[in-house]
Amino acid sequence: RPDRPLQRQREALEAFATDRMVEPALKEILLTPSGYPAAIDDSWHKRVELGLNWRNSQLTTTQRQVIETALKASKLALIQGPPGTAKTTCIVEMLHQIYSAAPTTRVLLVSQQNAAVDNALDRFINSGGLADGRVNLLRIGHEDRIQPELQDHSLNARIDLEYQRWIKSAQSQSQHANPSIAELSHQWEQLVHGLRLQANAENGRTDPEASELLLNAHNLVGATCVGLANPWLGMDRLSFDIAII
Repeated sequence: RPDRPLQRQREALEAFATDRMVEPALKEILLTPSGYPAAIDDSWHKRVELGLNWRNSQLTTTQRQVIETALKASKLALIQGPPGTAKTTCIVEMLHQIYSAAPTTRVLLVSQQNAAVDNALDRFINSGGLADGRVNLLRIGHEDRIQPELQDHSLNARIDLEYQRWIKSAQSQSQHANPSIAELSHQWEQLVHGLRLQANAENGRTDPEASELLLNAHNLVGATCVGLANPWLGMDRLSFDIAII
């Protein structure tokens, strides 16, 4: 059985070599970075010029400049620095700025390490990132590798809540005066019950269509690079406006 993450890496290299990348400009940037003229996003450029409303008042001047540069980039921005140079702090502030400007923006936050993903998401939550209900967070990955503070946002936890919501909605409609609607609602309730039982029987492996519906309902998705290689989740059919790696 082929190793899925390795297969995805091979597919990415083949796409790179044959100019089939989702973002064609990325090849030029990686091969000849010195010759790449930084592309600026006009809307973010105007927003930065007007002055950002900083969520974290403790940011240094340099950190603010880094965040502004990254937000204005329409293709790619690289933030480089050794551990302890506030890269995660910058990521958290960027998330606040992105959702303040456009709450419906779909953001994918990924790293090689589970701890790095959880650290950024946890700090975003603790700084009020989910307080106003504009951001729906989903953390993809093995539950035993996700920090306890983020367990409520794991795929299994969120889809279990979604099953409960679907069942409750179906039960309310099953009492409808229209017999056809009542019967359809009853059938839907039975179907959802069946999907939930199947997921429990397969150690939490959720129905792929249900998983994809759930993924589309969340505008902030956190995962490791390897975790995204799971074809069962339908991640290869999803699109995001911004990827933070």
